[in-house]
Amino acid sequence: MKKTVIGLAALLILTATHIFGQSAVKLKSDPLTSKQIRSIVDTVCSRVEQVYVYIDKGKQISDHLHAQLKAGAYNKYTDPNDLSVIITNDMRKVCYDGHLAVQVDGSVPKGPVTKAPANPKPEPQPKPNDEENFNLKKIEILPGNVGYFRLDGFTANRDVWPVLENALHFLERSRALIFDVRYNGGGMPGTVNLLECYLFNKKTEMNGMIDRSGKDTTHIEADPEAVKNFTLNMPIYIITSRRTYSAAEDFAYGMQSVHRAQIVGDTTGGGAHPVQTIPVGYGLSVRIPCLRSYNPYTHTNWEGTGVIPDIPCPEDSAIDVILSKVYQQVIAESTDAAEKHKYQWLKDKTDAKKVVLAPQILQNYTGTFGRRFSLSVKDGRLNCTDLQKKYDFELYPAGADTFYSSVENGIKLTFIKSSTGTYSSFKAIGLGGREAVMDKAE
Repeated sequence: MKKTVIGLAALLILTATHIFGQSAVKLKSDPLTSKQIRSIVDTVCSRVEQVYVYIDKGKQISDHLHAQLKAGAYNKYTDPNDLSVIITNDMRKVCYDGHLAVQVDGSVPKGPVTKAPANPKPEPQPKPNDEENFNLKKIEILPGNVGYFRLDGFTANRDVWPVLENALHFLERSRALIFDVRYNGGGMPGTVNLLECYLFNKKTEMNGMIDRSGKDTTHIEADPEAVKNFTLNMPIYIITSRRTYSAAEDFAYGMQSVHRAQIVGDTTGGGAHPVQTIPVGYGLSVRIPCLRSYNPYTHTNWEGTGVIPDIPCPEDSAIDVILSKVYQQVIAESTDAAEKHKYQWLKDKTDAKKVVLAPQILQNYTGTFGRRFSLSVKDGRLNCTDLQKKYDFELYPAGADTFYSSVENGIKLTFIKSSTGTYSSFKAIGLGGREAVMDKAE
């Protein structure tokens, strides 16, 4: 077996981009003739047999498409847009692979294509517009000094390198770090590996690749020396969803397999194969997985199964789940009373978001208090308007008669009943312990 260990720069030729169904581009074309349909199907079959990473499955796909062609199943699909969809569906009936697809391709001539592909290699990914900020969408410090980094794609553009490093420098003092790849459909393995290099303090083998023969393996390492030993050592959490795919799954699966990160959210889409795009003629091309990912620790990958989260939860609540876990860890380990108080406050406030009270119950807390705060029910939640500063914020119920404001470092409200059983005031307590009582206006 041939074993190749490659570094960061060499990975720039590899990609594993998610196919979100068919191309959004519509091809304008004259109706296809039966001869042209046969040419397209024959070419797809030939290329799949030559390139698909699973040799036996490639032959089965080819046999199925030829049987469908012989049965006349494609005769009515004279529009290439429709034909691409039906062929894709037929291929996936034999072997469901989200990367395997026939698609409209503006770079392909509207006539036949006869040239066979060279040795299959993953295609280079187009460079995104710089205005998209290389798919690096958001960085911030969440309450409790928890870093947050949303990445919507792993771009192939090398110009992303300094931008990525600057973002990580901004986050380097975080107590814990969240990578949000819920909206990340894939991209460049080289950029995945670049990010991984910042997250280990010693050289660590990550997900590799194996060719269709099963004999040629490429081993990929996260090497901190490649990024001049700028290493982030804090706990890592990765948020995933069903939309998380391909290279984004590579990142999540690799980090999970070496216990460097905990995965939180939903199971991912399940696409583990780098692809090659091959013209088949008449404005169509076929995307065929030509390599398969391989993890040296699990001895498998996430194809078809997705990356299974360590902490399953609805993706929309994943950030709060992580924050609560981080805060609890600080509370358990800290010996500083003030720090314990602060993080208990943050945890209680975060956990309060999970509590839902019926609007008729919330109505009991409404009214104007201290002639400054007006409380009302909006969209099923308790809302507070600061009449002096002219802004609104939500109040999260934390239990019996206790609410936390949604404002960072805001207040906790404890409502007080009068002798008649109605709420006549509330006590407002700040994070630092300051208290004030606000009476309800008559």
